[in-house]
Amino acid sequence: MIKIRSIGVLTALVCGLAYPLAAADAAAAGHSLDTGVSVLRMLGGFIFVVALFLCAAWAVRRWQRGTGLPRRQAPRLRVLESRSLGPRHTLYVVGYDQCRFLVAASPGGLNLLSALPEETAAPAAPAPAAASFTEALQQVLARS
Repeated sequence: MIKIRSIGVLTALVCGLAYPLAAADAAAAGHSLDTGVSVLRMLGGFIFVVALFLCAAWAVRRWQRGTGLPRRQAPRLRVLESRSLGPRHTLYVVGYDQCRFLVAASPGGLNLLSALPEETAAPAAPAPAAASFTEALQQVLARS
């Protein structure tokens, strides 16, 4: 039984082209070796790309946490308080800088009800002096 490859080699020998076909036969014999190397190269390249992506993601995240991006300022517009009046009606106290507004939300939309006085920090009450019970009782009895 004659194989087609053998016929090709024999014909090439007759025509004087033995060298290129011999190289082709050697390549065909080592084809499985080349496939294994190609698969390893492809797998190595894939692992390299995934590792490069993970390193870049880590660097971007670290840069964002550091001084890379400007810090966000505190929001100037904020909802200070809300109170539900029913299933679809709500009152909101909305603050913008030092101004405050009372706003009603309903299915018909939003309505400004009132501008509230500016928010000021209430002065802290002075801490009571540490007094014993007897001194406090004498002060209360002296007032009455």
